[in-house]
Amino acid sequence: MAAPCISMPVSAPVNAPTPAVHPLARQRARSSRETDLHADSLTTYMNQIRRIEILPNEIQDRLARAFLEQGDTEAAKTLVWANLRLVVKVATDLHRPGHDLLDLIQEGNLGLTEALTRFDPDRGTSFVGYAHFWIRALIFNYLLNHTYPIRMGSSRDSRKLFFNLRKARRQLRSRGLEPSAENVADYLEVDVDEVERVATLTGGGFTRLDAPLSDDSETTGRDMLASEEPDPEEAAHDHLLYERLRALAEEFVNTIDDARRRQIWHERMLAIHPRQLDDLGDEFGISKERVRQLEMDMRKKFRVYMETYHAPTLQEYLAH
Repeated sequence: MAAPCISMPVSAPVNAPTPAVHPLARQRARSSRETDLHADSLTTYMNQIRRIEILPNEIQDRLARAFLEQGDTEAAKTLVWANLRLVVKVATDLHRPGHDLLDLIQEGNLGLTEALTRFDPDRGTSFVGYAHFWIRALIFNYLLNHTYPIRMGSSRDSRKLFFNLRKARRQLRSRGLEPSAENVADYLEVDVDEVERVATLTGGGFTRLDAPLSDDSETTGRDMLASEEPDPEEAAHDHLLYERLRALAEEFVNTIDDARRRQIWHERMLAIHPRQLDDLGDEFGISKERVRQLEMDMRKKFRVYMETYHAPTLQEYLAH
């Protein structure tokens, strides 16, 4: 069916002023186009890797040995292609709202290539298991560095938890102890809040809400939760805080002299759907890593900017 036709005047009056287009309207239109292109890129990538054959572990180990011992680049390419779906699976498992899935996939692909260069075929570990470790490690490191504009918690403890959280839980269970946040914190000698944050970030909670509270009770943890309906006052306060932080981020742009840095700030921090690092690198003729360095440098300056000029204002919002 053809789209309905909307009648429009052929020409405007000679003296009629040209209506101004609000900058936000332009931004929303651009964001809508970027969303469509982003969805198309992700769909195309998924369709392409679905056609790649998944190789048995034994063949992958032989390919890894051929690359590491004989410098067989074709074996390396085959090995990387065979594990692209593994990268997507790990990235999807770790994906959280507010993060670009394609960015996580790119980080995971870097982890895959890192695994290929570090793999030791004589240690008795399969390449798939080793690659899974590095893929997850680099994606998690990306999440740690990009979850908050201002870094929260100890990155050292966060990495310690990432690499040892599952093992700590198994050890506690084997000792007959509940793998609660408190017990994990004591076992690994880290802060309880950091344990809960990392567990949430990696998708590993500590309590099953559908489990009964006791053996003789049908009441579950979900039944004891507060209503999911947001409190109107809290919702209003959160909205005001969000708007204030966004306004500060937009105001911060005026302190950036370099046009390239300003655009990176807009595209990575203010856009509804942040652009990928590779795309920005191609546009500016620099590497993805250089774009990341510029972004992290601006994040640090933004933190100093807020602490220097707007700390009292933010404290007022947070105090309510």
